[in-house]
Amino acid sequence: MSIEQPTSNQQLMRNEELTALAGLTFNWTRALDDVWTDQRYHVDGLHAVTAALIGSGIRTVTADGAKPLGIVIQGQRGVGKTHLLGWTREQVQRAGGFFFLVGDLFTKAFWEQVLGSMVEQLLPLPDGSRNQLAALLTRLADQVGLDGSFRAQVTGEVPPTPEGVKVFIAALRRTAPSLGLICQDTARALVLLASPLQEDQDVGYYYLTGNEVDLQDRRHWRINSTRKIPRLLVNEVSQLLALAGPIVLAIDQVDALIDELVGRSADDAAQSRPLADVATGLMALRDVAHRTLTIVSCLPESWEYIRKYGVDTVTDRFREARQLRNIPSADVGRLMIEKRFAVDFGRAGFEPPYPTWPILPAAFDEASKYTARALLKRIEAHVSRCLQDQKIVELDRLDEPLDGTQPVTAPTGGPAESPGLAALDLLFARLSEQAAVGAALDPETEDAAMPPLLAAGLEAWARELGGAEDQAFVQDPLPGKNPRLHACLRMLLDPRTERAQRRWAFRAIASDSPRAVQTRLRKAIEGAGLAAGGVGDAERRLFVLMTIGACAALAFGLAMLVAAPAYLAMGWLHFKLMLVGLLIIYHLYCYKFTREFAADRNLRTARWYRMFNEVPSLLLIGIVILAVVKP
Repeated sequence: MSIEQPTSNQQLMRNEELTALAGLTFNWTRALDDVWTDQRYHVDGLHAVTAALIGSGIRTVTADGAKPLGIVIQGQRGVGKTHLLGWTREQVQRAGGFFFLVGDLFTKAFWEQVLGSMVEQLLPLPDGSRNQLAALLTRLADQVGLDGSFRAQVTGEVPPTPEGVKVFIAALRRTAPSLGLICQDTARALVLLASPLQEDQDVGYYYLTGNEVDLQDRRHWRINSTRKIPRLLVNEVSQLLALAGPIVLAIDQVDALIDELVGRSADDAAQSRPLADVATGLMALRDVAHRTLTIVSCLPESWEYIRKYGVDTVTDRFREARQLRNIPSADVGRLMIEKRFAVDFGRAGFEPPYPTWPILPAAFDEASKYTARALLKRIEAHVSRCLQDQKIVELDRLDEPLDGTQPVTAPTGGPAESPGLAALDLLFARLSEQAAVGAALDPETEDAAMPPLLAAGLEAWARELGGAEDQAFVQDPLPGKNPRLHACLRMLLDPRTERAQRRWAFRAIASDSPRAVQTRLRKAIEGAGLAAGGVGDAERRLFVLMTIGACAALAFGLAMLVAAPAYLAMGWLHFKLMLVGLLIIYHLYCYKFTREFAADRNLRTARWYRMFNEVPSLLLIGIVILAVVKP
């Protein structure tokens, strides 16, 4: 039963109470990138045994640089696996270490995904946090004894020079002769990646992701290797990281790969290349990565599948933690809500009668029946009901069913019956006139200006479209420095594994430099998960916004042919120009279709447009291959 407050409080909620209650947040769906946010809601005692095991592993790699057995975190959705990874990230960074999270293993080869995640997560977030690259280079500069301008060049405060990088490498080889000899090119690339200049960042990023660096750039920066395989780069990056602190490498989203194999015969599953890549990679990771604690987070049936069909020795390199289950006690459940409510009530300047108001402390006696997510959803439902009824009702039992009052629905009338929309139209028109989007179309500022514009548009689109609980839209956080993508929207269709079955990635390219366009396009293809033709590619889309850059690239390309007509003797260039011509025709057709939509004359089906949307992907992949391989 519910206990209503005394008669004097059974009127409509006071404005400050309504504001405070409406300000409560219940973000019960955790995205992978949430591990980088402040874990202010963590409660000691939630999954205490597993947390102690992780803490012991971090202390081991911190103290003596050993390679402990990996840890497998198993549990059904909603028990708090992602939250526990976020807590792990805080613990290792407090110990002076580094944290990396690998997800979406079904998109490409194992080592490519591990390397890509490590490189991307070295870079800072837009707010300046998570700058693991600056922490690494600062500690290395301190260890090798750099100071003055050379130290500023290495740590990214000023653009590096070839002489400054040479001094750093020489100091690194004196401090750690063997490591400095083997990893010198990787160390150079890390310095370039930290540079404030985009052209330096591109060279460093390209080398660190296993691509071939242009000969001119290699000579300029004295990079000896043309390219290295991803597994070797993971080894060298981890060696440099190990000089500066312990490392935790967490692997999530294995469940999506396993789901692709469920239902196949035992022989097909055992011979699956993606499963073999993951199993072999997990087995070798402990040997390849230095001073690293490896953690795998997955559903129990996923680990059982790896145990059954993967390499025999993979499970020998991991210790299975106690399976995560429901909230262990009433006190833990109560503290979870107290911490959340304290932040939101404090923001509203509201003093509640008791910390979990309007959820009575006695209600948490039933908390052990719930997972962490289920508890948040149950309390959110009660708070929503209070707001809907405009009446405070204190809940004393979590398992009390909601009464059958019908929820408030939106009116069904059109815009003519909603006079409030006219004011919104006027406001939208005024804001559109005042909007300044020039920075988003400038090559120097597009990486900072374009992501928030795309994020706002995608958020508005997702809210207007709506979606059921098992078809939720999740938008990636704003990207950091030198991003591969400017925005990414995911549609979660599988409520069990919470994997993104549909993904729309966006990248704007305003540069008029053909080389810069090629580099950004390659990075966008990698970021969208389309580079390796892996499992799940059919559900991924990459939208490249580059009309201005395309016009400039076309002009420069024509100028190049006029200045150097000898290029036309190369057979591969003829095929490339043919594909470019087809891409221009495609672009013109897109303009024609937009005019048809504006005039309400579209006669084609959604299926036709989905097929038509694949054409530029095929053309761009062919253009990039021809430009790089030059057959």
